[in-house]
Parts: sequence; C-alpha cells; structure tokens
Amino acid sequence: MAKHARMGPGRGGTAKHAAKVTVKKGSKARLAKMGKVRKQGEAGINAAYMTRGTILRRLQLTLRDFRRLCILKGVYPRDPPKAPKAGKDKVYYHARDVQKLSHEPLLDQFRAFKTAMAKVRKSAGRKDVARARRQHAEAPQYDLHHLVKERYPTFAAALADLDDALCLVALFATLPAAGRVLPERTASCRALMSQWQNYVAYARCLEKCFLSVKGVYFRAEVHGATVTWLVPHAYTQTVPDKVDFKVMLTFLEFYECLLKFVLFKLHKDAGLAYPPAASEKASTFLDLVSATRIDDQSGVLAGCSVALAREASYGWLDFCAAAAGATIVADAAEATHVVSDRPLADSRDSSKDHVQPQWIVDALNKGRKPPVAPYLPGVAAPPHLSPFVDYDDAPVDDDDADASDADELDGAAVAPPA
Repeated sequence: MAKHARMGPGRGGTAKHAAKVTVKKGSKARLAKMGKVRKQGEAGINAAYMTRGTILRRLQLTLRDFRRLCILKGVYPRDPPKAPKAGKDKVYYHARDVQKLSHEPLLDQFRAFKTAMAKVRKSAGRKDVARARRQHAEAPQYDLHHLVKERYPTFAAALADLDDALCLVALFATLPAAGRVLPERTASCRALMSQWQNYVAYARCLEKCFLSVKGVYFRAEVHGATVTWLVPHAYTQTVPDKVDFKVMLTFLEFYECLLKFVLFKLHKDAGLAYPPAASEKASTFLDLVSATRIDDQSGVLAGCSVALAREASYGWLDFCAAAAGATIVADAAEATHVVSDRPLADSRDSSKDHVQPQWIVDALNKGRKPPVAPYLPGVAAPPHLSPFVDYDDAPVDDDDADASDADELDGAAVAPPA
C-alpha cells in the first residue's frame, strides 16, 4: 500500500489518470454563478399575459361578471407573441389590463348587488313576496359615468366612437319587448334616437343617406367628426334564439350612457335644452327646427313645405326632409311638395309637386334639388346609387356616360302618367 502510494507520475500515478475532486457549492455560490432558476411562464414576453382562468381565481369573479366588466372597461383578449404549446386553446389577457380591473370600483358594487339578490331569492323561497319586492327595490345601483370619462377623455374621442353606439341603440329601438329586452329599454332607445335626430336636423349636418335592404344608412358631420349609423326598417322583427342578449345588453348599457353624455354636450353648445321638449305636431322635428333655429333658410330644401302621404310616412323620411331644411306640414293644402309612393289619381292637385320619397334622399345626397318629373309617383325613378362610393374614379363606358347625362336633364323626356 505504501509502495503504491509513493509511486511517482511515471508509474501510473500521473495527473492525467488522477481522480477529479468535486467541490460542492452552496446555494449562494450557485445563485451567483448560474442565476436563479425560473419556472416556465414567469419570465420573458409571455409573463405579461394571464389566462382567463387565472384571472377569475385572482379576482374571485364569475365568468358572467368578468365578461360584463371587460365590456364596460373596454378590455379585450390579446394573443401572446409566443403562444405556449400547451395553452394554444386558452384565452389570454394582458397583465396591465388585469391590474386595471382589480382596482375597478364596480367590483365591490357587483358583489354587493349579488349579495342583495341572494337575499331576494331567499325571501321569495320563503313565500315572503312583499319582503322580496322591498329588498329588490332597495338593491344597490351603479352608474357608468366614471367609465365614460375614463375611456373618452376628450369630446373628439367620444365622437370618433359614436358609430357603434348609434347602430346598437337604433337596433334595440326597433326590437320587440320580449325576454331580456324590457319595454323600458326599447323606450329609452327610441328617445335617444329621437334626440340625436333632432340635433342633426337642427344643425343641418346630415350629409348622406342611402336606402338598402338592411335599413337606411346615414352620415353626418358633427364637430368635424364623421358619424355613420344604420337605422333598421320599421318592420316586425323576429328575434333569433341564438343571439346572446346578455352581451348585447351590456354593450347597450354603456352606449346609452355614452350617448347621453354626447347629446348633452351637443345641445349645450347649440344653446338648446336637454332633454328637448316633446312635440305634439305632425313632425317631431317641426318645433325644434322651425321655432328655435335662427337661420331657417339653410339646407337643400329650404323654403319647401313637404307633406308625407300615409304610405310614405316613414320616420327616416321625416328626418331627411327636416335635416335638408324642409318644413313638414300635416295638411297637403299647405305643402309645396307632396311625397307619395303610389300612382297618382286623376283628381290630384296640379298646383302641388308630387314626388316619390327618393326625391328627398337624392336632393340630400346631391346637394341640390333634382327635377321633379323623373320622380313622379308611378314612374320608374332613377337608379338609387350609394353616395358612399366615389363613382368618378371608376371607369365609365360611353353608353353609361350618355345615360348619366340624360338623367341630369330637367326631366323633359319623362312624361307624367296619363
């Protein structure tokens, strides 16, 4: 043993064949050299994103309340730059959005309302109807005023996002009151649309109108912002069963609050009272346009008195005529133009100009009064082209050019029906 221990480097005990000595490092030494071992998802780009299930556990919310809160706050899912292989089918949100949701005052109000509804159900289960109704009436309420100010710090930002609000409010104004759509909600939407149309007719800011299968498209220039909205036709609507009205009503709740803010600001700048007084005359725009407007001679149809026949009494047509500067009258004897949508009778008043509803729409789109003869009731009116398309940039054939030039004439080639 001693002999082998004294063997030198040349007899098998060289440094090449010597055993390596492993020095164990402490935790501090390993951390100083290698760094901290992080778990997957705690570092890097994907660490700023959280799954919906994680958010629900942290905020202690139900999925229904979380969706409602995200819609009201304007928070939407985001896709991580590098989606994990094991979580491609999950919904992700940014951590900064989650932080905003955690400090939202509506969270406590949602929980208080949920607690109050639990008491109502408990009283109803005990057959104490009077107490249940009292508790339901005393349930805590909330408003969305702070969310409108938070999401739209300037008035221009609110006008830029007004298209969706007007379209949804106009849609619910035509829906029947059934299921989750309450009669109070439809009445509120009709009132808001009437107030909006009142202001647009007063300010003469309506620029375009287009009749389509879906409804009537309008475009107005309000305080330098272009606002486009769609008003459905006033037909009996069939509500489909697959539509999630919970989500739509949440959007509507916020858009109603936004539209009230905008209308109040517009009426205040114009020197009008809000909400405006209801009119009891033939036109809902008559009092506001004719009585309070200083410049009554503005508009394409200024100086024209329009009477709408029974078959042409459309709400959108009344709005277009008032926005173009015309005065709506109930008696056809006081009118200069009678709008009718049926062939003329032999006993018609020859002192009046009888036109189709398209005459008012084309006058608004063209910015001038078109000739009356091509729009006589019972005559095939000129093609109703979309004013949202610039046809000057499209190539035009020679035959189409000749036809368009013929339409610009004063209607001499179109004879009235016998």
